Amino acid sequence: MPAEVAIDGVAEFLDTCNSTPAAWPHEAATIHYHAIEGRSWLLALDGTGAWPAPLTDDAAPASASATGSNCSSSSGAASR
Repeated sequence: MPAEVAIDGVAEFLDTCNSTPAAWPHEAATIHYHAIEGRSWLLALDGTGAWPAPLTDDAAPASASATGSNCSSSSGAASR
């Protein structure tokens, strides 16, 4: 499968399966998804729900390796 097709699938999955207006009942958090092909997203979890947002290609986390995808989280909500 071409990388761009796979990346589009990840973006669609985040939009359709990880978006909700239901309030996150825990402390606000942000999950950073990064594909080694260069695309990244932030998933903000807070009192307004869960909302993915694409990042620019150069926004890869510093700990991303060349051999796999990286997922990290931090406290606090991302701006939308």
